[in-house]
Amino acid sequence: MLRLARAAFTVPSCDLLHVILQDKYYADKMEIKRGDAATRRRVVDAFVEGLHWVLEYYYRYSWIACR
Repeated sequence: MLRLARAAFTVPSCDLLHVILQDKYYADKMEIKRGDAATRRRVVDAFVEGLHWVLEYYYRYSWIACR
């Protein structure tokens, strides 16, 4: 009984906790179901594409403001 009680209240490892919180974030904020890797991949691709655009914009056009 004591062993069962300890197992019930054991703190999950950091990796497991990370996965749980990541799933919860995607479910709450972006309404993406758990295990929907294709949709998550599209979100990540869109984020990286946007980040690339912003960095390229500031890299190419910031010299104009420095004159």
